[in-house]
Amino acid sequence: MRIKVVIFDLDNTLHDVEPLTEIGLKQAIERMVENGLRCSVEEGLRKIKEIIKKDPKKNKFKEVVEFFGPNKEEIVETGRLIYYRDMEFDKIYPAENLKEVLDKLDGPNIKLMLLTSGFAKLQNKKIDMLKIRDYFSEIIIDESRDKEDDLGKLLSGLGVEPGEVMVVGDRIDKELKFAKELGMITTQMKMGKFKDLKPRGEDEKPDYVITDLIEVIKILENEGRK
Repeated sequence: MRIKVVIFDLDNTLHDVEPLTEIGLKQAIERMVENGLRCSVEEGLRKIKEIIKKDPKKNKFKEVVEFFGPNKEEIVETGRLIYYRDMEFDKIYPAENLKEVLDKLDGPNIKLMLLTSGFAKLQNKKIDMLKIRDYFSEIIIDESRDKEDDLGKLLSGLGVEPGEVMVVGDRIDKELKFAKELGMITTQMKMGKFKDLKPRGEDEKPDYVITDLIEVIKILENEGRK
């Protein structure tokens, strides 16, 4: 069945988040220390990296505040907002072959959409620094982080069969799982801190796994021959 719609995730799919993670964590910890976190910036950075390495799904800012004290929610919120909304950076790291792939897909035969979660301020900055906004017929930035609901609404409004939609993302436990449950084709981009997640069941096993966006072109050709 020919794929008519490709929905891309943004972070760790179209660009490498890890260099920004280092910048954002440092800025967040610096502000948290200024607001009373009982450690040095170096100690805070070391601890929060340990937390992320052990379990990237944990609330890292809450954990680091609970470890060093004082256990105040406003310190947690300070770090969270710096990291997820107000991070300052002047360089972004596009995925390899990003523009080549988008150029090849750009046209009347395939509808391209972008679905990302997070604060609109930060996500829009990334999109504009990557210079990819004009490739997408629709860009959805969900600040509530409910991609399951987003994908359901998108599918109902597209006027195509679920098997004619492919979702490309990095989270087998999030957007790819939700897409698979809806009957869409799923492609995991193995990039970033979630690349080594293991499927906990059939619903988390993607149809395809890639390490380079250029492989999306081959997948679309393969699906078109079915």
